[in-house]
Amino acid sequence: KIVVAGKEAEVYVEDMSKPLLFIPKLQHSVKEGKIGLFVLTESTTPIHFANFSYVATNNPPLKGQVKEPKPTPPGTIMSWSVSQAFDEKSVDGKVELNKAEKQNLTWQKVRSESTGLFNIGRLEGIVGEKNTAFAKVTIISDTKQVKRLHIGFSDRTRLYLNNRLLYEGRDEFTSRDYRFLGTIGYYDAVYLPLKKGENELWLAISDTTDDVGGGGWGFQSRFDNMEGISLIINS
Repeated sequence: KIVVAGKEAEVYVEDMSKPLLFIPKLQHSVKEGKIGLFVLTESTTPIHFANFSYVATNNPPLKGQVKEPKPTPPGTIMSWSVSQAFDEKSVDGKVELNKAEKQNLTWQKVRSESTGLFNIGRLEGIVGEKNTAFAKVTIISDTKQVKRLHIGFSDRTRLYLNNRLLYEGRDEFTSRDYRFLGTIGYYDAVYLPLKKGENELWLAISDTTDDVGGGGWGFQSRFDNMEGISLIINS
């Protein structure tokens, strides 16, 4: 059972007297929509649902309680510039970004949630084959140094530092083992060889366009610490 009241919601499984999950803040704005059920699986076995029903009511009572949010981890990058969506094929196998390609992009300055996560789907959904967007930030380094950057993403990412590809990873459904759900977490880290002065960090974040293997289009990043560096968000 799922109970939704304004920006809050509860999920019950088996025990209808106690919610298994309490959601203190639904992220999307309130508007008309649809109710649907689906199973995230690659199986071709037909799935059937029975006894589905819903009741519309004003201000249904919720049993869960709001907890204080956890503090944002130190070193989390909270602001980014994010580009319009484009076809992932344009960065497939690309080891270096060139000036002409970068000039054709338009940007929006965005702020991540308190956890550091940013949901690219909020800016625009996937249209056709346009399933990829760049996120960028400029790192100002006091000296030549190496800094570890933790990254989380869904479904795929390519990380460029000063136009050169340093990392490519996959994090979609079942990509790490058959039980992996494709959730976003700090499962990967990249050691950034920073030069003194300005360094451009670009992430190409791609989502899966078919019906299986999606579940989100977003990313998060954080440094171990901010010693010797600062960030600039350019449009």
